[in-house]
Amino acid sequence: MAITATPRFRVIYHAPICPECGSPAITTEEVETGDGITETAYLCTSCGEAWPLACVTDWDTRTPPPAQPRPAPPTTWKEASDAPPQPQR
Repeated sequence: MAITATPRFRVIYHAPICPECGSPAITTEEVETGDGITETAYLCTSCGEAWPLACVTDWDTRTPPPAQPRPAPPTTWKEASDAPPQPQR
């Protein structure tokens, strides 16, 4: 889930499932991140792993360029054998 923070940034919430051991036994707790800053984090009661509830990411909201048209398929076996290989999508 992403929520708009500003037009350029998004808040992405992490799942409450431990990324280390996969346990759903999760609590939340205030943890020190350094320089006296604390944040609410998920804490796995099985293995002790801690991770943030969410992250803020730079999310470019510009419209991507239109997709390039695909080349027409070959109409003969000769064209197919002479054509350069196409990149996989």
